[in-house]
Amino acid sequence: MTSYGVHSPYVWQITPAGSTFVEQPPSSVYAFSTKARLARTSALVDYLRFNAAVPLPGMHLQGAPQASAGGGAPGEEVAGYAVASANAWRDLLPAAEFLVERLCADHPRVPIVFAIHGDCYLPASTLADTLLSPDALAVKAACRPHSQCHVLDLRYAFSQDWAEHHVRFEAADGAHWNAYANRLVARTLANYIRGYGLLEGGRSSTAE
Repeated sequence: MTSYGVHSPYVWQITPAGSTFVEQPPSSVYAFSTKARLARTSALVDYLRFNAAVPLPGMHLQGAPQASAGGGAPGEEVAGYAVASANAWRDLLPAAEFLVERLCADHPRVPIVFAIHGDCYLPASTLADTLLSPDALAVKAACRPHSQCHVLDLRYAFSQDWAEHHVRFEAADGAHWNAYANRLVARTLANYIRGYGLLEGGRSSTAE
């Protein structure tokens, strides 16, 4: 299937089973409405919704994000990943450990890189003291016992690029990266893979 549903190999979930977890297919098949299917296939509809900000009948308008009126960096008005409880990640750790262990077992000796992100506009000097989201913290903790796992914190690349170029990273719908941000992420990931020699059997110790 090309759409999301119970038969898609990319859609699945886990549920607690005693002291571990088991895979469980979704309880229902996700189906796009007629309007949503049109929006996914029509460049004109995409333009009207996102670029021209025209509210189409029966469709929720997602406009481009507006700059903060408070004079701070863009994105300050949005609740970001950096605001997180210091202990909330512990509730997610068992599930993260199960998923990481499953990935490692399915791909023995294959380097696995988790690219995590948060607020794109934080000053670089504050990143070390700014928490990631609970799920990102749980993934980092789950990766520590596995030498094949690497964790790449993309916030540093975003913060450095913003400080140097001041080019925004959001797409018109405000929910995705734009082409500039995608290229930045691709370069950062490629440099990381080369730096650790992951395609040549290089360093395998877990990176933070």
